[in-house]
Amino acid sequence: MVGSFNHSSLGSGLPSALGASALDPTREVWAFCGDGGFAMAMQDFLSAVRYDWPIKVIVFNNSTLGFVKMEMEVAGYALNPAATDLINPDFAEFAKICGGDGVRVEHAKDIPAAIAKAKSSTKPFIIDAVVTDGELVMPPSIQADMAWGFGMSKLKEGILLTKGEHVQWDNWVKELKAKI
Repeated sequence: MVGSFNHSSLGSGLPSALGASALDPTREVWAFCGDGGFAMAMQDFLSAVRYDWPIKVIVFNNSTLGFVKMEMEVAGYALNPAATDLINPDFAEFAKICGGDGVRVEHAKDIPAAIAKAKSSTKPFIIDAVVTDGELVMPPSIQADMAWGFGMSKLKEGILLTKGEHVQWDNWVKELKAKI
């Protein structure tokens, strides 16, 4: 197992999988990537296609930089979609365009079939797993100042909501739905 294992270290999943596959192209290698980190290195998926490395990539596609959003919130900043939202392609289609294969998953019930399809494929494979951006991303450890900053960010978001910034309300609803 290889990983960055640090909060907000972006872009290491796919390159790590490529390195592992380069060492032993016969061994099954899986990469679990956030969409922001994957997008930073997605062009390297072509290397897996070029060398016929059958890596499997699961991209957690929430169309946001979740760790960055959380870092801003624990620093006391209100939600700022311009700084954290992403415009993502269909990563499964990207895999196919590159010469690999892929599937997009939008419902949890479809995950087992997607994994089975990836495992049976001999090509580099991407599972584009659409997930909610309302799930709170937790840092490795939580300090009191982080909790205070998070509380202040929610207070500021509430104030902005009363001033008509409905994106703040949408964020609150998504975060609450993720906990239910």
